[in-house]
Parts: sequence; structure tokens; C-alpha cells
Amino acid sequence: SLERFREWARDGRWHAFGPACSHYDWWCFPITAVGKKKQYAVGTGEIDALRADAAFVRDYLDGVRLMLLSWGWLLAEQRW
Repeated sequence: SLERFREWARDGRWHAFGPACSHYDWWCFPITAVGKKKQYAVGTGEIDALRADAAFVRDYLDGVRLMLLSWGWLLAEQRW
């Protein structure tokens, strides 16, 4: 959950964002492709509903920001 990201960032546990520790891409970033984790795939209607949900978009962008921060990227400043 996003709370995991916030906890990792708060505690400076940037390594937790790495693939050796977590596979958050399955549950944090919805995709349309049906792969090994079918329960995380979303359809066009679901995507439209998520885009229309202000709370989801806010949290999604915060998750993106924290993930990029773990890579050393400052999203708001668009720089490393």
C-alpha cells in the first residue's frame, strides 16, 4: 500500500523500493496487460473510474513521487 512507501521514505529505507525487497509494481501501478498477477490488471472502464477519483489520483501521484525519490529523482523539480 501507499503507507508502505511512506514508511520506507520516512525511515530512509530506500532499498525497500528495490526488486530484492518488494514487487510493488503489481499493486501500486495498475496496468491493462494481464500477466502473472491477473488480479491487478484493469480494464478501460476501471481506468476511467480511477482517473475520475481525485483521492486515487492524489495517492497515485504521491506513490510515483516516492518511488522516483527512491531512485534519486525529484519529481517536482524534474531533476536528479
